[in-house]
Amino acid sequence: MHPMKLARLWALAGLLAVGLAVLADRPAAAQDPKSAPMATPDRTNAVTVTIGGQVRFQMKSKKRIKEAFNENERVVRVLADATDPATLILIGQAAGTSRLELTDIDGAKESYLIVVQRDVEMLRNLIRKTLPESKIEITPIGDSGTNIILSGYVTKEDDRESARLLAEALGLRVAVNSVGVGGGGNVPHVQLDVTLAKVDRTRARSRGANWIINGVDASVGSLLGGLTGLQPGAVAPAAIAGVGAIPTPATVSPGGLTNIVAGYAPAQIQLLLAALKTEGLAKLVAAPTIVAQSGERATLKVGGSVPVIGIQSGVGGPGVEYKEIGTDIVFTPIVYGNGKIHLTVEPRVRAVNRAGAALVTTFGTSPAFDDISMKTQVIVEPGQTIAIGGLIQTIQSASVAKIPHLGDIPFIGALFSYATQEEQETELVILLTPRLVDPADSNQMPKALPGSETRKPDDFEFYLETVLEAPRGPRQIWDGHRYIPAWKAGPSAAIYPCPGGSSVGATTTEGCPVGKSVTPAGASGKTAPPSALPPGKYEPSAARDMDPPSALITPEPGRTTVELPQK
Repeated sequence: MHPMKLARLWALAGLLAVGLAVLADRPAAAQDPKSAPMATPDRTNAVTVTIGGQVRFQMKSKKRIKEAFNENERVVRVLADATDPATLILIGQAAGTSRLELTDIDGAKESYLIVVQRDVEMLRNLIRKTLPESKIEITPIGDSGTNIILSGYVTKEDDRESARLLAEALGLRVAVNSVGVGGGGNVPHVQLDVTLAKVDRTRARSRGANWIINGVDASVGSLLGGLTGLQPGAVAPAAIAGVGAIPTPATVSPGGLTNIVAGYAPAQIQLLLAALKTEGLAKLVAAPTIVAQSGERATLKVGGSVPVIGIQSGVGGPGVEYKEIGTDIVFTPIVYGNGKIHLTVEPRVRAVNRAGAALVTTFGTSPAFDDISMKTQVIVEPGQTIAIGGLIQTIQSASVAKIPHLGDIPFIGALFSYATQEEQETELVILLTPRLVDPADSNQMPKALPGSETRKPDDFEFYLETVLEAPRGPRQIWDGHRYIPAWKAGPSAAIYPCPGGSSVGATTTEGCPVGKSVTPAGASGKTAPPSALPPGKYEPSAARDMDPPSALITPEPGRTTVELPQK
């Protein structure tokens, strides 16, 4: 058994022993009526007594009790207090209810409901001692007195289960467990920022030689590696073309690795060499953000599906299965009472790997997939960043195919062999940053949402400028004889006037003016008045294109101020 589970069982056994010892002391307490507390009926005239416990009770008139009628002797036992004729002793016998009718010395009558249940006060004390940071309320339900409702909150998920086990150890059944994980009435929200970065680097080297010598009566050659596109044992091109014909790159059909083709026509020699060195680089950065309430599970999925040739039979060929791709994240935050955040997080990123695709005869290719996923639990402070995963992986592979003996000859053996070497490096890191957040006020919402600052191009922009997305509002096409591209009419053109973030006044390229910034037409900046359009400007014809951006651009010190008109 796991050491933690074993320790937990011993702790619960100790608590149960304490509870049973307290219950065993109940009869001894019942022998001393003066030690019993004075019971007070609630608003419904109900008096609660625990099983094996006793309370002292008086009428509201506080007068001497002349007569007492107990409806159910099996549930509660009613005794007269020998020291005080105005007091009765109520002793709980079994879980249930009974009606108690009392008559005082003056003939006034009072009726009470006696409820006998298990001692939930002991459970309260045990929870208070074992789970001091929790706030749990216990509410008995039903006539049996064994069913209870647990409500409130705890700081850890394990404490919620511990409270239930304590109740069952005392013989109580938890009918409803509405204890939450978090704290207080204002349950916090947690924003989780996940950053997954991956870099794949590949380096490959290959070298080989294919050669063919066409004789009058016979031909000889070496086709290792398939650089010629012919399989070993196939008929040489010269034998097909006739005597004296020398194979050319067109007739030889060199493979994709051939990068040097040479020949000597008089001797009818054809030589194909492959000496290649390739490098590849692939980067993947996924940075999803998701917000969830403390103790609740949240899921984010951004992606789609890709058809893959499957084993199921389809019409005229194999069937198709769909594999999901994209970014998935599942996490459950729990905010402890001390402010720390417990995270259960499952990030996953799946992408198509075209390089590893499988070729299926007649039906094309079936793609491969790169899959990155993990599941873990961590505890961090709000705003702290923790790396939950990392990988540095290097894979090296090499192969050589050669003609026996001839391929082993130094230097000359290169003409009778084909060798490849490949090295693949993978670097991966997964970072988590949780933050406590509150819902934003309506005036704190971002005024510019993705896609709200652009419009679809009109005919002039689409056909003549090949613009697929244009800034909203009118724009200036020509500044004298200088063409102004569409991106310079955007709301951020005054802040970043040139590609690459060049500063205002610097010498720039790609038609960016020197010493001034371009202000979108229709803006209230210094370089273009909003009231008139100078020559070279035009306004989009559709009214929808005139919708101004809703953002107010605040430039850096020393930059031209651009305030776009509001709707």
